[in-house]
Amino acid sequence: MKRIGATLAGCYLGGISLALCFAVSQRALPPVIALISLLIPLLFLLRGKKELFLPLVCSLFVLVGIQRVALSDRNFTPRLETYLTLAGEKIREKLGEKIEHSLSSEESRTLAKSLLIGDRRNLSKSLRGSFTSAGVSHTLALSGMHVGIIWSLISITLSFLGVSRRLKIVRAVAVSFIILFYALLTGFSPSVSRACIMLSIWKIGDLISTPKSRYSSIILAAVLICSVNPYAITNIGFQLSFCSVLGIVALFPTIERSIRVVLKRRLKRFDGKAAHLFLSTMAISLICQIATLPIVLWKFGSISANFLISNIVTVPLVTVSIYTTAASALMQGLPVIGSLLSTLAENLLTLLAQVVRFLGS
Repeated sequence: MKRIGATLAGCYLGGISLALCFAVSQRALPPVIALISLLIPLLFLLRGKKELFLPLVCSLFVLVGIQRVALSDRNFTPRLETYLTLAGEKIREKLGEKIEHSLSSEESRTLAKSLLIGDRRNLSKSLRGSFTSAGVSHTLALSGMHVGIIWSLISITLSFLGVSRRLKIVRAVAVSFIILFYALLTGFSPSVSRACIMLSIWKIGDLISTPKSRYSSIILAAVLICSVNPYAITNIGFQLSFCSVLGIVALFPTIERSIRVVLKRRLKRFDGKAAHLFLSTMAISLICQIATLPIVLWKFGSISANFLISNIVTVPLVTVSIYTTAASALMQGLPVIGSLLSTLAENLLTLLAQVVRFLGS
């Protein structure tokens, strides 16, 4: 059943891709509907013949994907002027104001707003170029990495609730609402939406005690996002995000087992947790770069030579900077704690900028 579901989802996404490649417009809608109306009675007639039934079902899903594109406006953008997006913009403005008040350095403010709310308008060209040269420009974009950071922080914070089934449900609902709020804050970007959907599916799988299917989560996320906005499949962030996740799911479990075996042999007298964390981070960074290499070369024509070292150094620093900057923005009114957090966030953001400039030079 899982294979059939994945096949049908692939046919649907293939239909969307096919329609976008040939620039299908609303004029193609009547022929597509005619083919769909022809296939449906054939499915009932031939449901006992697997050799004909399954190809017809796959064809139907391809046509549904084409129909989804034909139904949408060619000038469709993922940020329509709706209540939700307008509410998200207002929240971003207020959070940006809090960041402005909590930090004193202009560079720290612009870098903090870029990391937290994706506002890169005032980020200097030199610093942005350093992030690109160092191969860590993905840390500036609101992506699945940011959702993972927020998810882990909230999960750790709510771990005091206990491990009973009822408390697990409460924790899962709370975390899901928080990352949904974050998705609203980012304007439901494809990368953030994908991460929110996948994490929610995995959490639901934990609650109902069913085996996790990572590939199914990725496919379901793609189908849901493309059903809302079929043109999201052409977005470079969408493509890089899904390639990275597919690469991690396909390769990291095997590499991680190899790392454990090597460390168990080499570090018999020492605690290998730090070494395991270091090697796992390096492996994930390498997998992401390999998985996204074809798209990066196609779109940008080059790749950073020191991307591995840059990601190992930068990603943990970005993570800590996001935690402290968010805390300083929310607690800036408190007399002692607010000022301490602001100073810490300021120093971390300055250090991050200096490290990126050094790595990108």
